[in-house]
Amino acid sequence: MRPSWKIESYDFKQDNEWKGRDFHESVTVLSGASATGKSTSMEAILYPLGLTSGTIMPEIKACDYVRLTFRVGGVRWSAVRGGGRGNRSTTVVFRNLSDQSEPVELRVKPDKASQQSASDFTLELLGIPLLKSGGTTLHLDQVRSTFCARQENIATRYLNGLTPKERTFTLDVLFRLRDEELDRLESIFHRAEREHADIRTTLNRFVKARQNAGLDSPEAVRGEQERKREEHAETMAQAQAANSELNDLEAAQSAYDKDEQQASTAYARTMHQLTEARQASEQAAARTRRRALPTLRPGTSAAGGRPLRGLRPDRRHHRENGLAGTAVGGARKRGSGQTGPGQVPPGG
Repeated sequence: MRPSWKIESYDFKQDNEWKGRDFHESVTVLSGASATGKSTSMEAILYPLGLTSGTIMPEIKACDYVRLTFRVGGVRWSAVRGGGRGNRSTTVVFRNLSDQSEPVELRVKPDKASQQSASDFTLELLGIPLLKSGGTTLHLDQVRSTFCARQENIATRYLNGLTPKERTFTLDVLFRLRDEELDRLESIFHRAEREHADIRTTLNRFVKARQNAGLDSPEAVRGEQERKREEHAETMAQAQAANSELNDLEAAQSAYDKDEQQASTAYARTMHQLTEARQASEQAAARTRRRALPTLRPGTSAAGGRPLRGLRPDRRHHRENGLAGTAVGGARKRGSGQTGPGQVPPGG
């Protein structure tokens, strides 16, 4: 339930003097003939709260300041706004009269959309959510059109000339048919709708530029892309197969190198063993020859070691060296098998 709102007094300052009227009763009725200023009086009451539309009375414009004192729930507030002279009418100063806190000064029309206006502050005090629907934003001006209707418009157009969209939106908010969550979702929808429109515009511009440049259609481009993708997949499969084959060849080469290393080691070991065997064989043969040959003493023959008789040492030398039959120390008779004294027969 929204808090109650009661106007306590309405004052204006002119020539350094405050004047005004208090509203003590719960209900105040303004009556008068047409064109006597009843609706304008209502607009003058809402003027200090940040009203931007409506007819501002010349008396209000001539004032230095206008002040509205009101109560929202159990809290008393005052709103002060300058008259029409100078720049004083562009700001509203709100004061909390219940706790005497620091005043809040807000512009009627902020420089930036993100800044809070005096109208926004008033609606927050009244418990009315600050909602937005498409291009329509709820302000104090729409609420004022709901609270009061001009006499000349009642029979012809309800809610003081609001458009159908503004009228529907304002009544939805006031009758709690619309809340912050719905407003948030609708804002998201409108933002997505704008983004979609921007994307469509960009896409149409792209298609037109593509057509002007004589480029292939998107279908042809996608087909070519798919073909390139298939070729890439096939090439990757071939590369993987070649890589697998290369790994097999490298494994076979590694095994061959290992076998070659083992064979080289076995060959070196075999050659070493063969060399050792050859050396051992030669040593054994030398020992065998030494055991087979007798030891000869001077003056003996090789056959049984018998001494050589009747021979001088030099003859024995020739005998031992196979020079038998050589005439030494005498002449051999020609044609006979005899020898002279001191001669050794052949083969002796």
